Amino acid sequence: AGKSYLGVMDFIKYIQYPKFRGVITRRTTPQLKGPGGILDNALGLYQLIDPKVRWKDKDGYFQFTSGARIYLRHFETLSAKDNFQGSEVNLFLVDEGQQFEEAMVRYLMSRMRNPKCPEVIPHMKITCNPDYDSFLRKWLEWYLDPETGIPLPERDGVMRWFVVQDGKLMWGASKDECFDLYGKQDLPKDHPRQVKPMSFKFVSANVYDNPVLVANNPDYVGWLEGLERVEKERLLYGSWYARAESAGY
Repeated sequence: AGKSYLGVMDFIKYIQYPKFRGVITRRTTPQLKGPGGILDNALGLYQLIDPKVRWKDKDGYFQFTSGARIYLRHFETLSAKDNFQGSEVNLFLVDEGQQFEEAMVRYLMSRMRNPKCPEVIPHMKITCNPDYDSFLRKWLEWYLDPETGIPLPERDGVMRWFVVQDGKLMWGASKDECFDLYGKQDLPKDHPRQVKPMSFKFVSANVYDNPVLVANNPDYVGWLEGLERVEKERLLYGSWYARAESAGY
């Protein structure tokens, strides 16, 4: 569906703000800087918008003429979280999020702050492919068909809310429901020690949502349609429940 390209493009909405700080992360550096990877796509796209943008390879960030910066950072293991310590970020893009551990993503969420750029509310976007064993499957259960694990169209983009308690995400249909279910009933909602519900949306897409790719590279669509059952259900239809089963008669 072109999800990584869309993620890279999303930053363009904010590069006019001099103090805007964005971070694009993947598990390894080759995934960021390899041929046809994030760096190649981002540089080509950002030069269309800001011809004077510069890629600072030594420090690993794009410098825009406004002063805005977008960093590329790998995050291979949880022990590397110290590399993000002290970061103040308006927007994270976690690309191929199913490859990350939940603790890694939640740590990045704690870096979502930047008082120097109040124009952009700190937030995170995660791109992903279906993976039954990924923590994201549990995050997305409400959005999936209970039988097939394929996203339900009528729930696409519906906002939900969650709070983190004892390292677990606790869900609610609204912000008020989170206060009712998980909040401290003896404290007002704006109290510093009250729970802080956060919003969440899931938007599904597959290759058929990318007409440019379908037209320009029909062989790729044919390759997806010719996959074995499990991989076809995952990569073509978006099933989060598809996985290999043990052999039998």
